[in-house]
Amino acid sequence: MLEGRQNASMKFDRDLSYNPTQSELDLELAMIMSLSSQEAATYAAQAFAEVEALLEEAEEATEERRLIQTLEGRNSVIKLADRMVKMFCECLTMPGQVELNHLTLDSIGGV
Repeated sequence: MLEGRQNASMKFDRDLSYNPTQSELDLELAMIMSLSSQEAATYAAQAFAEVEALLEEAEEATEERRLIQTLEGRNSVIKLADRMVKMFCECLTMPGQVELNHLTLDSIGGV
């Protein structure tokens, strides 16, 4: 099941202008809700890695093109990404209460 998700992520990474439809989002959420505990933990780790990669790309683009010129603006983007990861993790319903120890507030910057 996760192999298909990895392929979708790779496609998304190549085309950042991709805007999923509501039905695509609903389908993705249904897939997430049906994951086993181990699959959900893997999925969350992949999502976190994707956010980190996007932040790195944004940082490089900022340095090269000065897209976000202020420290306040950069911090705002980091806080947005952090909220996205937290919201994603809250959406997961994991049987057996698997803990994602690597996604603690300290490990994601405590934002």
